[in-house]
Amino acid sequence: MAFSDSLTSPSRLHFLGWERPALASAADLLLDERQKADLSDLSGIAVALPGARAGRRLRELLVEKAKARGIALVPPRILTGGAIPELFYTPARRPPPALASRRAWAAALGTLSAGELRVLMSRPPGDGDQPAWLALAGTLETLHRELGADLLNFRHVAEGCGGGLLFDDAPRWQILARVQEDAMARLERAGWEDRERARSRALDAPWDGDAVPPLPGELWLIALPELPRVATEFLGFVPESACSLRVLVNAPGEEAEGFEPDGTLRIEHWAGREVSLGGARLRVVGGPAEQAAVVVDELRRLAPGISSRDVVVGVVDPGLLPFVRQR
Repeated sequence: MAFSDSLTSPSRLHFLGWERPALASAADLLLDERQKADLSDLSGIAVALPGARAGRRLRELLVEKAKARGIALVPPRILTGGAIPELFYTPARRPPPALASRRAWAAALGTLSAGELRVLMSRPPGDGDQPAWLALAGTLETLHRELGADLLNFRHVAEGCGGGLLFDDAPRWQILARVQEDAMARLERAGWEDRERARSRALDAPWDGDAVPPLPGELWLIALPELPRVATEFLGFVPESACSLRVLVNAPGEEAEGFEPDGTLRIEHWAGREVSLGGARLRVVGGPAEQAAVVVDELRRLAPGISSRDVVVGVVDPGLLPFVRQR
């Protein structure tokens, strides 16, 4: 049975509610799951969380709660949702060092003609401007990672650019696709394997439990409102008999219709949801600088009773981030 089938089982889903912080509730459940006498051995569990900070906080909570219970703790393996695929396959080759990968992309860009470069950008870097070429390579590498999370490459984008759009950007993406393929070939000739390529090849191959790293007995997805497509593909790829799944949702059970079986959000359910905010909770100000100042004022007001790990600042417009960070 694949994960995608087992997720339909209600026993796999646990709704944490909104009365307590999700990580505190999750830590209690984890300790209860494996506590025997004076030991809670979580070594057979892998836990996937939204980010590294959440992982650090869960580890702190597990230590604190184990100490309060007077028991010893063997912690679980903690990772982010984006790292789920690497639980379930072994790359044929080592991934390249960051600088080697960046240089492969820069070298691939260097093979383009002046005309091809002008299709990509109005003012390409000069021949001797190595930092600029590496910066451009880094931009393409980031785009390569972002598309790879959805199991796409530059050629997929090129193929989808022409139909029904106001502007046909296919020529630009066709050039980028050749650059991408060249960069991947350079890495392979050097004995490395790019992570996105390795993931794609693993999904294309039949499941072979003997060819994967030692699997955790269980994988817990905790408070993950979204997952990259590549992660969900691996969850459907791995047999349930190889590694069982638990899903902890940061909501009460009455909100079950708003979540997919893997704990991610059903967007259409929440898109029309009215959020009740009283007037006392709204601050209307002039612009980005004023908004950032209000954020700092609110943090200062809260500061005597909380720490930074108790606060999340959500920014709807990414353009506001530099102002908030600076303040």
